Amino acid sequence: MRKCAALLMVLLIVAGAAFAQIPDGFSVGGWGRADFVPFQGVFPDGGDAKYYTGTGSGWGAGYTGLNFQFNAVDGRIGGQFELGTNGNVEPTVGDNLHIWVKPFGSDILYLKVGKFRDGRFRGPGTDNPFQLFIGGPGKNGDAVFQRFAPDGGALFISQPVAGLSIYAQLNPGATINGIGPALNPGAEANDVYKSIQTGIAYNISGIGLARAQYVGNIGGIEGTVISSTTFTGITPNDARIEAAFNLTAVPGLNLDLGIKLPLPVEKDTGLGFDVTYQGNFQANVAGSYTSGDFGLTYGLYAGFGGSLATDISGDKRSDLRPTFNIILTPSFYVAAIDATLGLDAGFKVVGDGDVTLDGGALVNGEESTTFGFGAWVSRNLGKGSIKTGLAYQFPTYGDNGTTGKTAYLSVPVILEISF
Repeated sequence: MRKCAALLMVLLIVAGAAFAQIPDGFSVGGWGRADFVPFQGVFPDGGDAKYYTGTGSGWGAGYTGLNFQFNAVDGRIGGQFELGTNGNVEPTVGDNLHIWVKPFGSDILYLKVGKFRDGRFRGPGTDNPFQLFIGGPGKNGDAVFQRFAPDGGALFISQPVAGLSIYAQLNPGATINGIGPALNPGAEANDVYKSIQTGIAYNISGIGLARAQYVGNIGGIEGTVISSTTFTGITPNDARIEAAFNLTAVPGLNLDLGIKLPLPVEKDTGLGFDVTYQGNFQANVAGSYTSGDFGLTYGLYAGFGGSLATDISGDKRSDLRPTFNIILTPSFYVAAIDATLGLDAGFKVVGDGDVTLDGGALVNGEESTTFGFGAWVSRNLGKGSIKTGLAYQFPTYGDNGTTGKTAYLSVPVILEISF
């Protein structure tokens, strides 16, 4: 009933806007993506080929969203509300449902409260929908520098002088009501402040953007340690320090280099020894280059040096497997057909080590390489685009020569709209 009432209210607002003047500062926008794959061939080594067709958005069902924003004319207060659906009958709240204020009418203090996705300091991403069909070597912008993305939090930003930003974000993700019969105590303050995200950014005019931050976490390692030599099922909950620099001084070049230094966390196993986990150090670079009708998007991502150790006799240490990803997407606009021709190529490598991360859990793995490429044509349609092409992912081989010997041939059709 609540969803129906909310949807009805939105429809009334939209309908009323068609017959009345839209208030100053109020805007409506939208975004959506739908993928259609008329053909995908799956060719396992030593097995029969199979053929599929389907739809999606790159992360699930086809997505559409509607974005409402209101910003006061004087720029001191505003808000944002998104409705979105991933193929569901009823829309749900999207990535944003928040209010922001500048209580002093200037950038000396900016406060945003609610659910939001704020990428003002985030790195560039290379996770375009087409690259998923060549093995997914691209990554989103958080690989270079983590954005703000609480589902119920507060962001404080102060710009005391031009170019300098100092910020802190807290993400309790819980509602607190006040003292009384309906008291809801919210989240433990100790845990919330341990998971703070805080840092500093400085824009050097004509050169680039430098930033550094601490991304906290509650700490510890979740899951069960089976023995001093078996670490499967462990999920680390670690904090890290990040630093990045986005070079913009070279015309046509956008280059963003980020490093991540994970901090070690410990777990008392209850078996007479402790476990210490430290994730892989990361050095990631992503960006783009344009010159006339030529364009290039690129990303290189490396992780290395992590470990899982115990203080049992002998101080057993298991090295995390190093990882390396590269993706290159050159493109060229052809005026004669009013379309862009492009190529996605990339590979992922998991190197030699003892354990690796799989969906956040530590598992015993093996060395492997994934490689793919694809050619595409894209046409800009003003408020959106259509892209189609042919993508091929080679079989993924592990160090024992048996894992993942399956090739994929796909013909994706990708539709996007934005207004």
